[in-house]
Parts: sequence; structure tokens; C-alpha cells
Amino acid sequence: MQKTAMFQTRVKNNLIGFRQGSEKPLAFHCDTLDVAELSEDSWQALAEGLGPKEIQTPGVSKALAELLSWADTSAPSVPAKPRARHKIDTLTVNVTQICNLACTYCAAGGDGTYGDPTTKISVDKTLPQLSFFLGKLDPGDKFTLTFLGGEPLLYPEGIELISKYLEQEAKQKNITLRLRIVTNGTLLNQKNIELLTRFKMHVVISLDGPPEINDAIRKTKSSNFNTASILKNLESLMARKNELASISLAAVFGSGNLEVLKCYEFLSSFPVDSLSLCFDHSSHDSSDSQKFFQEMQLVAESAWSKGQESELRRIEYFDKVFMVLDQKIRITNFCGSGKNFLMVDAKNTLTTCPWQAGKPEESVGHGPTLFEDRLAPYQEDLVSKNNCHSCWAKYLCGGGCMYSNQQATGSKHIKDAVFCERQRGLSLLALSYYGKCNFEDGYGVEEN
Repeated sequence: MQKTAMFQTRVKNNLIGFRQGSEKPLAFHCDTLDVAELSEDSWQALAEGLGPKEIQTPGVSKALAELLSWADTSAPSVPAKPRARHKIDTLTVNVTQICNLACTYCAAGGDGTYGDPTTKISVDKTLPQLSFFLGKLDPGDKFTLTFLGGEPLLYPEGIELISKYLEQEAKQKNITLRLRIVTNGTLLNQKNIELLTRFKMHVVISLDGPPEINDAIRKTKSSNFNTASILKNLESLMARKNELASISLAAVFGSGNLEVLKCYEFLSSFPVDSLSLCFDHSSHDSSDSQKFFQEMQLVAESAWSKGQESELRRIEYFDKVFMVLDQKIRITNFCGSGKNFLMVDAKNTLTTCPWQAGKPEESVGHGPTLFEDRLAPYQEDLVSKNNCHSCWAKYLCGGGCMYSNQQATGSKHIKDAVFCERQRGLSLLALSYYGKCNFEDGYGVEEN
């Protein structure tokens, strides 16, 4: 494997300076989210333990003063918008909790059932539940619903009835509706593709790489399906791409598969809208996590060589960080768990996370009834709740994943050190390429 250069980092107050290999140094202001190129004097001024001789060097002395002045600036204070009580604008619904695959890393009980193989959600019980949440939205609001499983296309009739209801209600209430489905791609026949195009859905297909990898990781329960058949289905779906909101491919990596670059090279050959390359949140192996980061460095290099910024933005992680930096919007929650997002399992029980379905102790409601005492602890932002204020990457990460924390430490709010290390590495990687995208000739006018 091609070797990747390690990042050098230097932290001072609200600033982190960093450089990779022999590239020019950059700095990131942790509060304002500004990224700037550094002169060599500025890079030297960030070094720990500068003695009087170094500080008295005119270039370094001036650079240090300018850096300290920049570090003292803070982001404009934006009053927090009051949030309506339990205003949920994003739901994930398990239309079924059975699956035709048994993926080696499945977080849904190992077989897509979450430990409770429920064949079909009750549409009659689901529609009043959706009406409850839609009733708390205002005209002009957006509402996103993701169909999940198990394998959701095992119950297309439920998807159709729920989608039709949501379309009617959203139109009547002047709400912008976004429908999304996450599928393993095995059941994308013409009838199901027609269903997805009818409601102009965002389609996410789980695919962990070329056939030799995907067939080993995403195991079938029968001999009826393999990666070749999924790719044939993808081809049929791509033929209707202009009738869909988007098509994405998503891969998960962990101990069973860390060939991220190989996977990316395969997935990027398809003209889909986006690619999701994620590390398994239930894995806490430090060496696997480090290997994943090293592979992501190679992925970034490859994406840059293929299409620079446009190809990098096709990878969801880079696109998310770039948007945060473009818009200067500080992320204080890794996800909307328990705030604007809830999960509905196939028995209409509500939890705050898809991976917590099927666990009675994680229930925060049932049907149109919310357990307010159980939802209350989720209302504080995660940067504060998880005590992330000293981390320079806090507003790029948003306090970390509660599920990952709980799996690693037993508590949703005691940080998973492996997750944090990986997020800081990925943040540096995204920041370095943001500099390439936004400064002249890869890097540009000096901030200091």
C-alpha cells in the first residue's frame, strides 16, 4: 500500500496549525471555523517552547503577535432559536424487521431483526403516529422520512401506503417532504423501481465494494442473490436516475473489511450522486480505526486526482465538513438523536437511534405518545453534554456518537477515545483538502 504522510500539529489557544508532509502549513480557528495558510514564520511561532531568541526574531515575533490576535477573535454571537417542544422533522421507519441478508457486521441483531423479527409494520398504527409529528410542524418546514429494515423492499406495499399518505399531508400542510430509502439492492426489480420513482425518492444502496469483498461481507441467507445481481439492479435503477431525487452508495468498514481505497475505486466508477464511506460505529479497535484513517488519506488523494473538489464533495464526509466551513455553522450535535430525530421500529415503538431499536430500556415513546421524562436528557447539545469544549475539532464533530460511546464505555456521554482520535484525524484530512480547494494554486494568500 502507498504510504501516507502523517500530520504535524501545533495548538495555541483557539488555533491548530497543521501540515502534511512537505506541504505548506495551514491553521484552523476552532471557534470561527476559518481556515488560513500560514507562513513559515507563523508555523514556527506556533511551536511549543519558543525561547526568547526565537521570539525576538522579527518575522517570528510579528507572526506570533498576529496569531495571538487572530486566536482572540471569536465567532459572532447568534441567539439560539427557540425550538418548539418535540418538533421532530426527521424520522426513520423500520417497515419490516426481517432481512434476506446476514451481513457480518449487522448492527440490527446480526440478521436485520433487531432481535425481534417483525414481518410488517402496521400501516394503520403508523399513519396516526406520522400525523402526530406532522402536526407539530409549521407551514414551510421540511420533513424527512427514511425507510429502513431489515430490508425495506420486502414490504413495498407498506412503503407505498405511507408515502402516499405523507405526500397528501405534506401538500395540505405546505411542508416540503423528503423521502429516502436504504436498501441492500437485491430487490430492485422493475416494480420496486417504479415505486421509488413514483415518489421521487433518495435511494441509498448498501454496497461494501467489488464482488469479491461484498459477497464475503454481505452474506446471503440463500443462493438467490449475489453482488452481480445487485449490480444488474443498480444498472436498471441508474436508467431511471432522472426520476429520482438522488442515488447514493454506502459502505461500512471494520475488522472484516478495511480495503477502503479499493472499495472507493470501485464505487466511484458509478455515476451516482454521493458515496458514504463509514467506519463501523460498534468497532473500537484502535489499529482498525487507524488503518481506516490511512485508507481515507489514500481515498482523498485519489478523489483529488480524479476531479479535485467536485469529486471530493461526492464523498459524504468531505461534503459535510466543507459545507460547515463554507457556511461557518458550528455543529454542536453529532446527530439529531432525541432532538429533531426519532426512530420508529416495526412495532411503532420510538427510540432515539436506529441501532437502539428493539431495546425496551431505550424506548422514548410508542405510537403518538412520547415519554417526556426519557426524552429530556437528550435536549442539551452534545458538545456540552459530552464535555468536548477542550477539543479543537468539537464544532466539526458535534460531540461524537452516543451509540459509539455507549458501546465502548457503557455510557452515551463518556467519550469513545478511538472514535475521537479517528474524528480528529479525518477533520485534519478534510481541512487540508479544503485549503487545496480554496487557496490559489492549492494554497493562497497568507492569513498572518
